[in-house]
Amino acid sequence: MAGIVPKDTVRRLSRQGNGPGEVWWPLGLTINQNEQVVVSDKGDEDDDDEYDEQPGSVKTVTADTAQIISTITFHGLPNIFRPTDVKMSKSNLYYIADDGNNCILVCDAKSRLKQIIDIGEVSAPAICLGPDNTVFVADWNGRVIKYSKAGKMISSKELSKPYDLTLNSKYQLIVSCEDEHCIYVLDSNLNTLHTFGHEHLVKPCGVSVDAIGENIYVADENKVKIFSAQGEYLTDVTVPEDGEPTFIAVFADGRIVYKDFSDDTVRVIYT
Repeated sequence: MAGIVPKDTVRRLSRQGNGPGEVWWPLGLTINQNEQVVVSDKGDEDDDDEYDEQPGSVKTVTADTAQIISTITFHGLPNIFRPTDVKMSKSNLYYIADDGNNCILVCDAKSRLKQIIDIGEVSAPAICLGPDNTVFVADWNGRVIKYSKAGKMISSKELSKPYDLTLNSKYQLIVSCEDEHCIYVLDSNLNTLHTFGHEHLVKPCGVSVDAIGENIYVADENKVKIFSAQGEYLTDVTVPEDGEPTFIAVFADGRIVYKDFSDDTVRVIYT
């Protein structure tokens, strides 16, 4: 899979706009237990066009046909729903980082709220779940925060512009730091174990692990760079059409789904 990915092996799952199968502003994404893509769509904040203040949503989309399976959105919240990231629990609950309301919304597929976790004033929150549904939040302003299952803040750690985070098979936290051009590996108490990638990463954004939680995938400029569990550089994948992958996830068969910053779409690499 190393090298430049041919154009005809990349499938677009969304288009920017206002129609079926389209999104306004896709950000964080994940893969559910049915190998479908779940993507947070922040909506439209442009108040100068006919689609004034389009609320956000979370869409579940098939990877092969780009069919929308379900859409989650919320009305009646204090502010407009602005999801920036989404993760799924083992019981199929959605954990959605809502930048508009400074919280994490926990709900089922029918948008029925189960819990609201207040996360305060954070910037562009990205999230991941621990094995006991503890919640880790990357605050782009400069910290990583850990919350209990009940929503109580447990601890925090200062880092320079953490962009995204995930857990490996050892339940260690893998955090991409844009300003430091590297990946931090933290234990479950947010203590630094080691860092890697300084000599290979330029602007690390989204981070994910493979199906067994070992190899680490990092979106970096127009590539997805792959590292071993120990942080050794293995190879990279260059996306076509001058694409800019940011948030990413990896299917069980090795396909990569990514948000393309260059045109605000969601795409899957088939190799």
